[in-house]
Amino acid sequence: MSTYYLRQNAQIGEKGTKKLKESKVIIVGLGGLGSGVAQILGRMGVGEIVLVDNDVVQEHNLSRQQLYTINDVNKSKVSACKAHLLEINPNISVEIIEKFADKDVLDSIKNISCIVDCTDRHESRRIIDSFCLEKNIPWVHGAAIREQGVVCVFGPDYSLKSYEDIYKGKNVDEFCEGVIATTTNVISSLQASLVIKILLKKNISKGLFRVNLDTWEFESINISK
Repeated sequence: MSTYYLRQNAQIGEKGTKKLKESKVIIVGLGGLGSGVAQILGRMGVGEIVLVDNDVVQEHNLSRQQLYTINDVNKSKVSACKAHLLEINPNISVEIIEKFADKDVLDSIKNISCIVDCTDRHESRRIIDSFCLEKNIPWVHGAAIREQGVVCVFGPDYSLKSYEDIYKGKNVDEFCEGVIATTTNVISSLQASLVIKILLKKNISKGLFRVNLDTWEFESINISK
């Protein structure tokens, strides 16, 4: 008998692991956040993972995008990520879509349990938000810059229903002049934790969670419309 999920089952039970195996999660964006989220969900046995990104691995990505190696440079992120996930856990299914995640791409994917936003653009997040509002699908938002980051869940069953509850009127993307691996690793781990809670139907704290690793501050913010 395989012992792959031995320690995990001690925490969430075999029924919990079975629920993860029966779930389908889309990860949009496979940079510092997405590659980390993909690795964790793959290790935990989320049965179907769909990777959406139209970028390639570049050398400067390697200092913070934890799943890739020097051998992946110039490869598409989706193909490199898929190869590593299946090396880690061959018992999962990984689908790749090497395109920008517009509405047509999202519409082509069926039976979605959850979407993870690992992008860095308001346009992409609003596409995800609009799609999820229409389909009643929960999604996990994450953002990281310098030594700071935020995570939260949007969806019909959560306190924040829409991206506009927080970012209404925000149209200009902040140029990412710097970010380090500790920040992306922490935020991606928090995103993956929220995904697991969604899939296992566990309670999730209301509002937005903000992290500042420079000042070592961790803050949960309740947001009222």
